[in-house]
Amino acid sequence: MFLNILFIIGFTFMFNSLSAGNDPQKKDISSGDTLKTPSLLGLQLDKDEAIKCTRAELLSKEFITIGTKNYPELLRITFQDLERGSREIIFQKKIAENDEVKFTMPLSLIKETAMAVLIVMKGDGMFFKKIDIID
Repeated sequence: MFLNILFIIGFTFMFNSLSAGNDPQKKDISSGDTLKTPSLLGLQLDKDEAIKCTRAELLSKEFITIGTKNYPELLRITFQDLERGSREIIFQKKIAENDEVKFTMPLSLIKETAMAVLIVMKGDGMFFKKIDIID
């Protein structure tokens, strides 16, 4: 009898601790979710990805990166229009550890293009963001 009660208490404790992580009101955010919070609308610059959106959505997106090295590293963001072949450096700065850089896409660069690439050079890494504008 004592062992049965101990087993039930142990089983109940184990079940509660395992199910605590599966809160039905808690929702994990995946990359496909649409977020309305401005702080969560940012796109990480130091990550390769493809972006497909309208011109207005692209203008509202905020691109973010944070310095990770304890010594200054160069951050250069280049915009390349794939239709016209033009390339323009839109941001260049040395950033240190915990320096946060945020920027939005300038309208002058995207007002006539439908396909472009952001080339991000951060320290010794290089990242690409392919942009398809659907209007």
